[in-house]
Amino acid sequence: MEGIELSSLEKQPIVKHDYSAHEPNLNGHPTSDQDPYPDLTAEQVAFYRFCALLVAWLSVVLLIILAAFSFTASALTGSSAAFGFGFDCLLDIGTSVVVIWRFKGSSGTVYSEEKERRALIVLGFLFIVACCTILIHCIPELANEEVPTDSVWVLIIASVSSVICFGLAFGKFFVAWKLNSQSIKSDGYSSLAGAVTSLSWVVTAFAIQANDKLWFTDDVVGLLVALLLLYYGIRLLMVNIRSSCCYSGESKS
Repeated sequence: MEGIELSSLEKQPIVKHDYSAHEPNLNGHPTSDQDPYPDLTAEQVAFYRFCALLVAWLSVVLLIILAAFSFTASALTGSSAAFGFGFDCLLDIGTSVVVIWRFKGSSGTVYSEEKERRALIVLGFLFIVACCTILIHCIPELANEEVPTDSVWVLIIASVSSVICFGLAFGKFFVAWKLNSQSIKSDGYSSLAGAVTSLSWVVTAFAIQANDKLWFTDDVVGLLVALLLLYYGIRLLMVNIRSSCCYSGESKS
């Protein structure tokens, strides 16, 4: 009887596991009681993880190009909206790089709460840095009453940028919804901020051309975007630093 049981055990494959939080089991789902992806199979989780990385890399490539055009346009025209959008592009590149770090490795990284928390803390700092940089650029221009001189080709860049950033934001929000990932969602907000900035760049340019007294709208839009980034960045830091402290306390206990 013991020989039969031993022979049956010998036929079982030896599987090595990294016993971290929310490690996938043989069915591809976490072994914790609360499954974060109850409606997704292991193959679907792997697919959406691939989509998250694909959209993040696409953001990096496209936004490097858009940032170069935007900073050039800002230098030529003195547009705060152009500078704000250029820096939004750099912010979006940074947030996309964080998402790439967050989901690199095996499919098991999708379930890592610790990597998600660290990614969100870094994203919070990036949002605050972006806010400070835009404020430093916009406030002096408001004080000096500088009027931007946007040309036709600059407005074309802004229009194309708006379409691209709205598309990236939609893709990121969709993947974030599927994977229930706050880090991808935050990256989507970064792209959305770029889309709003570039769209407002076009709108304010036409408004200023129609009435010179509206010269300040360009800088006001930049300030509003900066304040929204500041709010979201502080919110991310407060929630996730507090969560990290609670997690550390539970680990020690």
